[in-house]
Amino acid sequence: SSKNVHEIQPHSFLYKCFPSLWRSRGLCAQLPAEVDFYHGLSNELPFGIHRTALPTVVSIHDLIFENYPEYYTPTDRRIYRKKFSYSSQAAKLVLACSELTKRDLIHHYQIPAEKIKVHYQSCSPRFYQALNQDEQGSIRKTFSLPDSYVLYVGSIIERKNLLSLVQAFSQWPSNDLQLLVVGQGSAYRQQVENFIRQSGLEHRIIFMNDHFHYLQLDAILPALYQMASCFVYPSFYEGFGIPVLEAHASNCPVITSGNLSSMSEISGDAAAYIQPSEPDSIFHAL
Repeated sequence: SSKNVHEIQPHSFLYKCFPSLWRSRGLCAQLPAEVDFYHGLSNELPFGIHRTALPTVVSIHDLIFENYPEYYTPTDRRIYRKKFSYSSQAAKLVLACSELTKRDLIHHYQIPAEKIKVHYQSCSPRFYQALNQDEQGSIRKTFSLPDSYVLYVGSIIERKNLLSLVQAFSQWPSNDLQLLVVGQGSAYRQQVENFIRQSGLEHRIIFMNDHFHYLQLDAILPALYQMASCFVYPSFYEGFGIPVLEAHASNCPVITSGNLSSMSEISGDAAAYIQPSEPDSIFHAL
């Protein structure tokens, strides 16, 4: 039943056209008096909410724009900094998705440590459900999956560092192993594809999103993890890497970045750690 769920929509034409502006500037004035507390689920609170008596909580997922500003335009950095700093300072309680994000909040915005609680994310229960051999075989046949493959899941952007994985994979001495990439990208992907062509790896690296709709891939993602030889996540920075947790839940061996505490917070001693900027490190882990 949804009888206790009440949806608030913007009133003005301007806010209807620009809902993100409404969430930041107009929502506070529309909050009903019966609201007991406000939880900003994704890094922001409505500006001005600190002037109300309403208890507030905000979840902060990462501060990538502060740690890697080169990935953002100056305008975006200013907008994000204003939103994130305001929400974390105005909130009565800040939920950080990792100890790394908590340290970033203390470092960049001087938020008192006692005001921040680390609350780890989870993944869908479907990743814990093992498929039997018949189910795996059917998926392997339908999607023409190789017998042995390394899996990468994530956006194809510079921060996620797929190129270093491809460079490491190019050192593999035989053709008995392939690399499956699940994710999309544009400009950075061109760099990756240039290296693939130069190295003659076109037949060994499969961009799954080029062949299947993302909803199809999402439906078989647990199977892709379960059938993979290993999962590699060589990101330079993550507030919390959900694909790493999905791989562990699927009982898939994990190789991930050793320079990030958020990765070790997830994996503990259950992953092989690499230096993401060093393809040789990734190759030796493989």
